Amino acid sequence: MAVAGAGVLAFSDPAVRSDIRKTFSTVRDSSLDAALEAKVRSALALSRRASGLTIDVAAHSKIVSLAGRVPTPEVRAIVEAIVADTPGVAGVENRLAVDPRAVANGYETSLLQRIADLETQVSLQERLRREPLLAGANLKVEVDQGIVVLRGAVESEIERETAEQIARSAVGAEHVRNELQALNPERGGGDVLARRVQFELYSTGAFDLSRLQVHSQAGRVRLEGSVRSEAERLLAARLAEGVPGVREVANELKPPEAGS
Repeated sequence: MAVAGAGVLAFSDPAVRSDIRKTFSTVRDSSLDAALEAKVRSALALSRRASGLTIDVAAHSKIVSLAGRVPTPEVRAIVEAIVADTPGVAGVENRLAVDPRAVANGYETSLLQRIADLETQVSLQERLRREPLLAGANLKVEVDQGIVVLRGAVESEIERETAEQIARSAVGAEHVRNELQALNPERGGGDVLARRVQFELYSTGAFDLSRLQVHSQAGRVRLEGSVRSEAERLLAARLAEGVPGVREVANELKPPEAGS
């Protein structure tokens, strides 16, 4: 009983109670800081630009301090913005140093590359699916380390080249391997390609299609008829050259003669 009484007396002492409250407050604040640090690290881990970097995160009273190295000022700003937007953060002390040599570790770099490859694959598959010239084609897109590989079978050589041109426009010519097989290489697909060019000209609203004709064979397009100006003639050729599958344009459109 004497021991218990001593404990009660000690707890009733104002100074002891104050120390206990301070201890509880410190423990509680430390727990909150630790939880906030975990939330910030999770937010950074979900960012493609920041997840592979070594960044020290410390939180105190809702203020988050960042230390470490990042490769560019842009990444430094992105990291700060991610942290500032994390729920519970009241302020950010950004002490990150810019160092171009700062890179992600091997595992995380590989993970980021894989995510980028998957995004490229999905985007390219959608673009190929929307291309009328490739409707019904048996295409398979694989992306590994930024390199696009096209596999499968298409009906003609013009379709094969169209798929490659779309892939090149997405990732660059040096990053595309075209392993597509053309089942009927001699088939030109001219009618379809001519309609694609006509649609491209029609979409601009700049041409009177009743005054011009489009012919195509094996990727070679010939424009015939009349246009209202030299600028319109040049624009038609440029638009035709940009249509996937077009390899060459013969511009035989005729503008009004001078003085007429």
